Amino acid sequence: MPFGPTVAHAALGLYPVNVSTPEFQLSSLISDLRVVCGNNYMALVMAAFLKSPVYRYVATYYPQFPSEIYGGYKYKYSFHGIDTFAYFDATSLIVDHLTGEDKQWQTNVQQEVLDFVLGGHGFDKRGRYPEKTLILTDRTEVTSGYHTQQCLFWLANGFFSYSWIN
Repeated sequence: MPFGPTVAHAALGLYPVNVSTPEFQLSSLISDLRVVCGNNYMALVMAAFLKSPVYRYVATYYPQFPSEIYGGYKYKYSFHGIDTFAYFDATSLIVDHLTGEDKQWQTNVQQEVLDFVLGGHGFDKRGRYPEKTLILTDRTEVTSGYHTQQCLFWLANGFFSYSWIN
């Protein structure tokens, strides 16, 4: 999809390099395009049309040492599926040196899943999507939205289809 300098300039404003490293900002932009924004939109549609509650979380934790997965590339940041390794107590398969924070990350993910499976009372107390989104790191935070401004921008500019290329 071709896009002009206006879209490129606006996108750069949504992911300013002064916030973190350029690598982190590019990783955030790509993960928004490929996973986060599509999932936000899908959850929004489900919340609007289903009678059952919809809950949403985003795993933003990244190990203290780069993790190696998907062809040997060393990931510094969170990636799609990192929560699965934590849930199955398998972070050590992708990280050479687990720290206390890494172990706490695993414990937090396991506790959140267990709470949800056993009735979801903690989820109900913290709120349903789209009003609330859980942010999972080595602890759980509740936010009123995750990358909302960025996702609205990508959706308004016709980039929604990039989420479904996966």
